[in-house]
Amino acid sequence: MTSSEPEINHLIATVALKIWQSLDLSEILQATVDGLRELLKCDRVIIYRFDSNWSGIVAVESVAESRWSLLDNIIKDPCLEESWNNKYRQGMVTAIADISTATIDECHRDFLQNFDIKANLVAPILQPMKGERVEPQEDNNLWGLLIAHHCQQPRQWQESDLNCIKQIANQVAIAILQAELIYKNYQQLRQRKLAQQQAQQTRKFLQTLIEHRTEELQSAYQRLQQELIRTEQTQIALRNSEASLRESERRWRSLLENVRLLVISWDREGKIEYVNPFLLELTNYNLTEVIGKNWFTNFLSSGEQEQAKAIHNQILQPSFSSSLYYQQKVTFPTSETERTIAWNCTQLRNTQGEPIGVTCIGEDITEQQEIQKKKDEFISVVSHELRTPLTAIRGALALLAENKVAPQTEEGKHLLQIANSSSEHLVKLVNDLLELEHLESGTIELVKAEVNTKELMLRALDRVQILANKAKVEIEIVESDINFQADGDRLIQVLTNLLSNGIKFSEPNSTITLSAVAYNKPSPSILFAVQDHGRGIPSDKLESIFERFNQVDASDSKRKGGTGLGLAISRNIIEQHGGKIWAESVYGEGSTFYFTTPTK
Repeated sequence: MTSSEPEINHLIATVALKIWQSLDLSEILQATVDGLRELLKCDRVIIYRFDSNWSGIVAVESVAESRWSLLDNIIKDPCLEESWNNKYRQGMVTAIADISTATIDECHRDFLQNFDIKANLVAPILQPMKGERVEPQEDNNLWGLLIAHHCQQPRQWQESDLNCIKQIANQVAIAILQAELIYKNYQQLRQRKLAQQQAQQTRKFLQTLIEHRTEELQSAYQRLQQELIRTEQTQIALRNSEASLRESERRWRSLLENVRLLVISWDREGKIEYVNPFLLELTNYNLTEVIGKNWFTNFLSSGEQEQAKAIHNQILQPSFSSSLYYQQKVTFPTSETERTIAWNCTQLRNTQGEPIGVTCIGEDITEQQEIQKKKDEFISVVSHELRTPLTAIRGALALLAENKVAPQTEEGKHLLQIANSSSEHLVKLVNDLLELEHLESGTIELVKAEVNTKELMLRALDRVQILANKAKVEIEIVESDINFQADGDRLIQVLTNLLSNGIKFSEPNSTITLSAVAYNKPSPSILFAVQDHGRGIPSDKLESIFERFNQVDASDSKRKGGTGLGLAISRNIIEQHGGKIWAESVYGEGSTFYFTTPTK
């Protein structure tokens, strides 16, 4: 249930766009909690607003099931003011994975359990008491809380979840501030109009009394002066409100211009009015080449224009009130690479509510689709690799279990040997897969210490000596005695893999040479080399052999043994050390495998 960075960016951009388009605070807040609950895949997300006595009300909610609804409930936590008030005012985000075992006051635990809460994630919604910053500071006003609840079971929150809810809480604070500023601006404009009306009435009144009521004229004049002063103050306040609104606009524009999503707006005719820097970066255009041009005819191929125009016309319908999601394969004229963009488009309206254009937020999902394709291919290959030994085991045991072959006979012993070797191969395959996954996910950390080249090579030789003797292959170690920093066990694993491969593909009575020398390109490191005189590797296979299940000959796994993962594991180990591994070969004459590792 980890939230990816693109998903977080997409939700933040959507909330920011909602703030820009809508003046309805309740609509903005409802869209926020709905989007956050969907992103976090949790049971309930609420916005809780404080009153002056630190009780409060659930102002907005999004729940997976109606039985968890808390909407409009007035809630007071007796532990909140004492234990959490100052921490939340300073911008702290709290995460509790398991309410029942968390280190919290018992009164707070009882309070949370009373509302079916098993785990929660809380971010403060802060409003500045000085200036216009929505950032953690001691003089911030704690307006309320943005809270995610897991009601069915405990949940381990991820760092990305904390970052996500904190950024969304900041966007909620901006929306609240903008709504308050707009309301304040409306009140000030209304007061200004009333003041102007009163001033006009006062002037009219003075004109009728100017000749006969000198004292009253003087008094009225003073009142007029006061009214003018109040009018001027109202105008100053109005200018301040406009400055605040400009700052709010600057914030959301900064967000859109820094988010790693494509953002574009065009008018009813398709003329581009805004694009963000990421779209320019992806398409290799500059701003002057885009603004004012027609999006459909200038930047989309003829095959893509028809779909894009149909969606454009659909969004501009007066009855359109939501957003439209669709995927589009795009080849921009400045790039020959086809990319898949997932667009989320919405309608832009003027102050009279009339459709005036379209704004779209797009995500480049080309790499995601490629990753999914590789994942599917990997699953297919793994399924095949697992099926082969399982089929052999099942077939051998079935013959024995059905008494078609007696275990004591030579044929029975041969079947047991097949089942045993197949099960060993299956266990090694699973172990190699698990180790490769751990290496690639970063869950295995290198344990570096001072090691010696001679000792590493001798220990690797000990591990393969029996295999070498059986194959009648001699292994020669070139004298080397260099100390350096590395994870010795992992380097021995790499050397063992390379030596084992060399033995498998070497002819009897041949020699494999193992060496290690100091190497200074591009920085101080050790260069290891394993040279054999086997059949060699075709030039078009020198890179692919380091990929999972990729062998020079597809039949090698049956004839030579092995899982097809040794070189992939070796490459990962060397890359984690900050080194490089590669192969050089003359087909038919032999191969040399090299790898480097930094000295520190």
